[in-house]
Amino acid sequence: MKQTAIFVVGMHRTGTSAIAGTLNILGLPLGNNPLPPRPDNPKGFFEEKDILAINEEFFLTVGNSNWWYEFFPIINPHNEKYKEWIKRIQELLIKKYSRDKIFVIKDPRLCYIFPLYEKACINLKIAVKVIMTLRSYKEIADSLFVRNQIDKKTAYRGILGHYSRANHYTKNHPRITVDYSETIENIDHLLERIKIFIPQITITEEKKKIIHEFITEDLRHHVSQNNQTINFLGIGAQKSGTTTLCCILKQHPLIGIAEQKEVHYFDYPENFIRGHEWYEQQISPLREENKIYGEITPYYLFHPGIPHKVHRLNPKIKIIAILRDPVERAWSHYLHALRLGYENISFLSALKSERKRIKWNHKRLKEDDLFFSYHHQHNSYRYRGYYLEQFKNWYQYFDKSRIKIIKYEDFIKNQKGEMQKIFSFLGINDIEFSETHLNMGENKKMPEFIRIILQSHFIPYNKKLSDEISINWDYCLSAKIIYKIFSWLKIDPLILLHFLINVERINNIFSKYFDSSIKIIY
Repeated sequence: MKQTAIFVVGMHRTGTSAIAGTLNILGLPLGNNPLPPRPDNPKGFFEEKDILAINEEFFLTVGNSNWWYEFFPIINPHNEKYKEWIKRIQELLIKKYSRDKIFVIKDPRLCYIFPLYEKACINLKIAVKVIMTLRSYKEIADSLFVRNQIDKKTAYRGILGHYSRANHYTKNHPRITVDYSETIENIDHLLERIKIFIPQITITEEKKKIIHEFITEDLRHHVSQNNQTINFLGIGAQKSGTTTLCCILKQHPLIGIAEQKEVHYFDYPENFIRGHEWYEQQISPLREENKIYGEITPYYLFHPGIPHKVHRLNPKIKIIAILRDPVERAWSHYLHALRLGYENISFLSALKSERKRIKWNHKRLKEDDLFFSYHHQHNSYRYRGYYLEQFKNWYQYFDKSRIKIIKYEDFIKNQKGEMQKIFSFLGINDIEFSETHLNMGENKKMPEFIRIILQSHFIPYNKKLSDEISINWDYCLSAKIIYKIFSWLKIDPLILLHFLINVERINNIFSKYFDSSIKIIY
């Protein structure tokens, strides 16, 4: 019998009990010896006492059973000293769950000792899936102070320790992250996500009713008031004038913007686990009442998991995007990656490899708030040009009136006119500013035939974008002819890139073994 273990991990006071309880209502067993409810968790912990007992014994053995475990060692399951513990965990899993096709294990301390259970499951050929719960650092710390009288500094160390370990230990397994607010405020959407993640479960109307009675506002324990917020966000596109935009916005006396462009709060796991209080400190430690505050990180537009995070932080935020001709943007992005060491193959090879590099990662990034993909960020040259797909993702969470889209080519030609539109969108007065053009030093030209192929490929995508937001780019006659021919043949013009790659290989052979001056020109 093929078994699957669902591990519910996360910091204390982040909804691990609510998630485990929901899974239990949906029919997934947690064990036959549950920890009873207590006044601070009256609906139950949904933890197996025998699992807790072996975990507690392990923590006492290494010398620390305090919940924050700030000096807890990194666990290498291949180390000899852990073999006996792994064997005991295996025996416990067999004893408790041998008849269950799928079962749930929950203990917040799994964040520190997950490798022991991971290795035990591997030895028993049990598949592993992870649900990680997230919550505002401030709300966790305030809740811990009320319940345990733990000071904020200690709480923050513990929170960071839990999440940094949990993220590292569980990143190689199928994983979804669940925000505490989503659990309390939008349980139906969460159930849809759980059904996709665990297709073996059945969600009936009767079970839904029980879950709605179980997940109530009183589970929140504690609510912290967030007096600061982010008013606007620049989301991209990369290599489309966002550095210039940032420089101009800094000149406005009513705008507070992060000193360092590209905070990467929503996309870098090591930043996101620090919580939105840390994020607001990066933008401006001190707030003035009459100012608006924001930042610009161009990767946000393309990253499929960002919009719902931004919406959770501030559903009324204003969003600015600058769009550049996707063909020229792709080439500029490639040169940028080459210059910074993010790329080491030719443009043609990079275009051919792109789908393989990023496609699977794109799906996981949408589900897992703590997943990071190097190739998705640095080597997404063509895919970042499918702008309409990206905006549809943002439109799921934000009304179109909250998103201002500027055409890069217009922005470069008429900065004052386009900035007037942006200032008006932000609800502040226009100012005189020093015009500037930054990061425009790319002198190397794209091979013309590659440009024509890419233009012919993007024509239908740009047409759909134009129908939606009235932004388009006019391409050369050759690109239009190729598009017409290949459209009639129902073939994507990108197939011509395979021909060019073969030409590139022939040139490399001539260069290596014969006369380097002999080349096929394209």
